[in-house]
Amino acid sequence: PFSHYWFEFLESRLGPGREVLKTVLDQLLFRPPLLLFGFVSSGLLSGRSVREVRETTRQNLAKVIVTSWKIWPIIMLLIQRYVPTRYQAPSTEVFSFFWDIYESFMMGGHHTPEAHQASMCN
Repeated sequence: PFSHYWFEFLESRLGPGREVLKTVLDQLLFRPPLLLFGFVSSGLLSGRSVREVRETTRQNLAKVIVTSWKIWPIIMLLIQRYVPTRYQAPSTEVFSFFWDIYESFMMGGHHTPEAHQASMCN
């Protein structure tokens, strides 16, 4: 639901078009705090201690942000350009499903799905 309000805010403040500016603002101002929120809330709700959540966040948040900057700007640019504002959040959610799989491994302290698989076998 946060994305819906964010897209509406961008549209109301910047108007139609200006996809590159909207994408830059999204990637610099909105996504990093949203990722931080995801790391903290996921860690605490899964029963980890504050210290464990802090450590996992310290080790992995920057990696996830950098990786997101390799993938999400093009997705967001295309969505901003070709999808009407009211459908931008649901369109983002389609791509987010796959992104969330990667992100959940990183939030869990695993650097790759293969590392998670190896930890499950031990």
